[in-house]
Amino acid sequence: MSERAKKLIIVQNIIPGYRVPFFEYLKEHLGDRFELVAGDSTFERSIKSDDSIEIDKRIINRYLLRRKFIYNKGISNLKNTHDSLVLELNPRNVTVWSILIYRKLRGLKTTLWGHAWPRSGSDSASDKLRNAMRSLATHIITYTTSQKKELQERMPQASISASSNALMRQEEMTTSTDPAGINNVIYVGRLVPEKKPMLLVKGFHQAIKNLPTIAKLIVIGSGPEKELINAYIKAHELDKCILVKDPIFDNSVLKEYYLESLVSVSPGYVGLNLIQSLSFGVPMIISKDEIHSPEIEAANSNNSIFIKTDDVDGLAKSLIDIYHSKQYWVEQRENIMQSCKEKYSIERMAQPFLNLVDV
Repeated sequence: MSERAKKLIIVQNIIPGYRVPFFEYLKEHLGDRFELVAGDSTFERSIKSDDSIEIDKRIINRYLLRRKFIYNKGISNLKNTHDSLVLELNPRNVTVWSILIYRKLRGLKTTLWGHAWPRSGSDSASDKLRNAMRSLATHIITYTTSQKKELQERMPQASISASSNALMRQEEMTTSTDPAGINNVIYVGRLVPEKKPMLLVKGFHQAIKNLPTIAKLIVIGSGPEKELINAYIKAHELDKCILVKDPIFDNSVLKEYYLESLVSVSPGYVGLNLIQSLSFGVPMIISKDEIHSPEIEAANSNNSIFIKTDDVDGLAKSLIDIYHSKQYWVEQRENIMQSCKEKYSIERMAQPFLNLVDV
């Protein structure tokens, strides 16, 4: 009797919308050999779980010390599995600690997936705790290649691979190069203070008299700042040139907004919005002095413009400048998209996980 092929089991606190295409890809390739285990909430209340993908096992998330720590109820049965188990690399998860220690003592292999370093950086005091968690893993999957390289220098004996965050398959990545149809500015992301969408709204308002009359700012997202943005738009009668849309997770719909946009903007810290923008060949204006997410490694002088942080005047000037250089940036779109396709596709993101079960 042949031995059963190993399954890939991934445990997540929640499944945000942007992760659905990735997990769908794994399901397509592994079928019954892939099991997705997840809850419906996380530390940040504004991040909601997406119900469009089938969850194989639901867990209940409980919080400790005013939401500083999390406990996953319902996954204790996984501690003895001989399948390839992938847990979140997050020291604030009490359940991950308990399963890691148990499996380490039993000689069972466990993979951790997540940020190599704390948000405060690799030299921060809190990395001592994260390092203790990393040392209990058999294998580590980081979010970027630069994090993999840095972590390998810190832990030369560790088994580490990189899975750069992606949002689309290669076949979905496309762009437009007809200048007549490329006129807008776009922001896609949560409407929360740390993302600073209001700064963009004010910068666009200041710049608009020097932009083509056809130019519009498209804001796509939800969050506590949405009401403030709508109030500002109403107070300054900007409803014809600033449009606010609810979150869109369907790439075929989102694509149409990006194809009509000359530039995207990240007035706060950069996250997956950069990868999304580059996937459609759209360059990004980026606030320079932020504590960016790892995706910032994708930014370079060929696809991004860095501006002074919290500077409405500087943002307005940058918007005006990019319209003056419209021909140049339209000509760059194909190269921007192709470079992103090579490095930040769902296919490339999935490979380190498929390698865990020898696919």
